[in-house]
Amino acid sequence: MKSGFYSRTVFFLLLILLQTYTAYALPGKAHAVLSSSADTAKIGELLNITVEVSAPKGSAITLTNDIPFADFEVLNQKQPVSREENEKLTTIYQFEIMAFSLGDKEIGPVKAAYTDPNSSRTETVVSNSIKIKIKSVLTSADSDIKDIKENIPLKLPTYVYLLAVLILAAVIYLIVKLTKYLLSRKNNVAQIVKTPEETAEGRLAELDGASLPEKGLIKEYYSTLSEILRDYIQARHEIPAPDLTTAELCRCLKNVDFPQQSVHSIRSLLQQCDLVKFAKFIPEKENYSKDFDETVKIYQSIRPAKEETGEEGNNE
Repeated sequence: MKSGFYSRTVFFLLLILLQTYTAYALPGKAHAVLSSSADTAKIGELLNITVEVSAPKGSAITLTNDIPFADFEVLNQKQPVSREENEKLTTIYQFEIMAFSLGDKEIGPVKAAYTDPNSSRTETVVSNSIKIKIKSVLTSADSDIKDIKENIPLKLPTYVYLLAVLILAAVIYLIVKLTKYLLSRKNNVAQIVKTPEETAEGRLAELDGASLPEKGLIKEYYSTLSEILRDYIQARHEIPAPDLTTAELCRCLKNVDFPQQSVHSIRSLLQQCDLVKFAKFIPEKENYSKDFDETVKIYQSIRPAKEETGEEGNNE
């Protein structure tokens, strides 16, 4: 009994000495740790990501690569915070991210560089990777699939089938006649082509008069706002905006020297639309008209002058 007690006592003393030695005798050991505020989240839910890099005191620490955030959207990056403790310098980087697609996501690893104050050499440390599972906002009851009922055979009198055949023949006859009529007038009708500005302004006016929020069609309202803005950017600036995510579109706009303020406004509006479309987010009622006015404001800020689009000439 005493032998076992002494063995355990010696083991714990050695463990404590090892931890003390690691903390104080090896203060120059550098490392990087990547962590998340949660390992599971719902789509559209905010997550906090932290990168903590430790190096010998007196080092200069920098991140050497863009953090591979997978399908996450980076909403905010805080200023790095540094502290010195036990002859070590620790710098903490914090990011606020959000996902708009389901599934298992992986972030990392992150590479950081530091200058060794003793040898003046630049060393590199690599962090761990983390996995985050993104779930749907729907409950299990919402996603249950109902059983399909068996088909009930339908028996109709013979005259009903004959009547249907006659109606179909009449429809085909009318279609043929109408097609011939339209083709005969094709050479006499001038084809009207609208400019991207006329199309966008017409769709904005139509949406404004449709009163979709008052009818409870919030998702349709924000989907249309997003489509109008994306379609205009594609038509006027030849960027495939409808096929790009919000983050991809904003990167493209920066590459073609879009004004920084316009890119920021476009990102904020489209993120609001994405939350409504994909995460079933419902904005406050007073934001409906504000978001519409913001869309008009963005459109006016990125459209060229009227003399460049030729609108005045078309109106004449």
